[in-house]
Order: sequence, then structure tokens, then C-alpha cells
Amino acid sequence: MKIVLAFDSFKGCLSSREIIQIASTAIKKIIPQATICGFIIADGGEGTIDALVAAWQGKIICEAFHNLEGLSQPAKLGFSSELCILECAQTLGLTLSTRNNVELKTSRGLAEQIKFALDLGYREFVIGLGGSGTNDAGLGMLEELGYCFRDLVGKPVAGLLKNIAQIVQIDAHKVDPRLSETQFTILSDVTNPLCGINGASFVYGPQKGVRDEQVAEFDRGLFNFSQVSADFAGFNAANLAGAGAAGGLGYAFLQFLNTQLVSGVEYLLNALQIDTAIQAADLVFTGEGQSDAQTAQGKVALGVAIRAKLYNKPVLLISGALRPEAYQLHQHGIDFITSIQDYPAQLEQVMQAEVAAKLLGQRIEESLRLLLIGRSLSNKVSEHS
Repeated sequence: MKIVLAFDSFKGCLSSREIIQIASTAIKKIIPQATICGFIIADGGEGTIDALVAAWQGKIICEAFHNLEGLSQPAKLGFSSELCILECAQTLGLTLSTRNNVELKTSRGLAEQIKFALDLGYREFVIGLGGSGTNDAGLGMLEELGYCFRDLVGKPVAGLLKNIAQIVQIDAHKVDPRLSETQFTILSDVTNPLCGINGASFVYGPQKGVRDEQVAEFDRGLFNFSQVSADFAGFNAANLAGAGAAGGLGYAFLQFLNTQLVSGVEYLLNALQIDTAIQAADLVFTGEGQSDAQTAQGKVALGVAIRAKLYNKPVLLISGALRPEAYQLHQHGIDFITSIQDYPAQLEQVMQAEVAAKLLGQRIEESLRLLLIGRSLSNKVSEHS
């Protein structure tokens, strides 16, 4: 039996690479002769660097940059040929910060990484936008790249969300000239615009710590900034699909830099050339930390299922947790859905790496036992038909 493993990470718990190791061990216990093809995979969030570096046989280096609270911390950069691979989660990651004082969070660290790679001679970037903890429309990033924001009297305004309503003018005289010859591909499956009830503040702000009474205020700030930016640039990217990604960071790229936005899942799956392995497989396993309504909006599991169904391959989804709406994924090509949790437990306990690893291995084993029972029954039916 040939089995493909295409799991996203269980964020904050198990990496995609660790899941492949755990699942492979479990599979071999039940089907020793199985041929296993495992893919380190991501959707543009955490794990994007690892996935693309593994696919392209590149390299990873680690340097210190500022996180969204302005504190220096180690962060990874990936390199392959003439391409630099970054992910927002490394410097702007929501898991690296508290959810307090969102108006003070900065996207500066991502620009520091960009400048670091520019210094090394790189002019082509792939950047995963997933997992960010900012809602600043990329002000911190843009300021670090040389853009200056000014108020009514021409005084410079720090690039922070708390100051966004004061910005009435943008000065580009000190923008890094290397950006004019640099191309960015940003990875996101978020299609939200920058502003409005479907925008960055209303939809994603609360999960980043934006309080209910701040949502409308911040949304107005983003809208005002987009108007100032439109006057500056001569066009407005605020309503483009994906402008609301990563707290408006998608907008900053689309509005101010040479950028194309593409589906993170599709980009990764194509880079991994996963279709070849799926076409030759008998069975496909996928999963993620939590499967819910967002899974069907462009997460790894959905992308894998769509590819598998092109070749009529069965797809088993095993996730860390399931929301009730996860079972609607049967309509999108996922044949079997289950979670690693099989007894009442505290989330903090299940998210301990050793606990999650044990539960995942057990669930893989039991899923395969059920699969073998089904195959045996199918053979008996065929014999009597």
C-alpha cells in the first residue's frame, strides 16, 4: 500500500515534520510493507519556510530581529537559488506575544528581514502572511523600509496603529531604492478586503486582541490610511482580495511594493509537486491543529483533498480538534474525519507535544485498522457476488 502524508502543523504543538515521523511509525506498526511519502507542508503560515526549503533543497539561517512588541528575538529566513523565503509568523507571530495593546504592535521586524536579504543581494521574495498578530496595515514594515508618515502640520508620525488616524501625508524620499527592482510574492488564502465588516479589523482583529470597542475605530483608521495612500500612489488596493490579510499587511504589499498575491496552499502544493505522489498513492492522510469552517476556505486539508479527488483517491483527515462544522468537509472530498482527542481533556494537556504525539499515533493506527476491516469486508462481498 502506498500512502501519502500531507499534514499542516498542529500549531503550537507538533510541526509538519514531526507529524510525518509519528504517522510513519504508526503506519508501519499496522502495515509494515507500506510505502510512505511524507510532505512537509503549510498554507503560508507557520512552517512555510521549512516546507519550501525542503522542496527546493535550500538552506535556512537564523538571525535576531524585532518581534511585534519591539523585542529582539531569533527568526528564520529561507534561501533557495536567488529566492528568499520569509514567513510573518517568525517575527510577527501571534503566538510570540500577548494579545494586549494591539495598537502598539509593530510589523517592523518583517522589514528588517527583507533588508537583511536585500543586503545579501536577494531581489525576489516569497512571503507567507499567515499567523500574524498585528492590525497595523503594515505601517511598521513600511516605515522601516523608508516611508515617512506625517500629520497635518508635517510632523513625522510613528508607524503604529495608535497613530494611524493622524496620518495625512506620505513621504517616500528615503525609501530603500533597492525595492524598485525587487519582486514580492505573498502567500495567503484570505480574500478579505482591508476595511469594512469583512475587513481586517472586524474579521481578524478580535483574535489578535482588538477589543470590541476598538474594532470600528481601527477600521476607520485603516480606511483613512487607504485614502491617504491612494492620493499618494494614484490607485487604491484596499478592496483587492487579500488586502485584509495579516492585519492589513497584504494591503501594504499590494499598495506600496511590487507584489503579486497567490493562494498559499496552491503555491505550496505546486512547489512540492504533490500531484505526482498522490496519483501513485492508494490513500492520503491530511490534518491540521483544528478543523473548522475556515478549513473549507483554503486551508491545507482542503487543498490536499481537492488534488486527491482529481485522481479519485480516498482522503482521511486527522486533526487536533474538530469544530461541529468540520463535518461539512465531507462535501469537499474528505472521506473520513476524526480527531486525536478520544477522552475529556483540558486543551493545555492535549497540546503538550508528548501527549499529542501519542494520541496522533493511536488515531492513525485505529484508522488503518478500520480501513483494513473495510477492505476485508469488501473482498468477502466480492467473493459472494
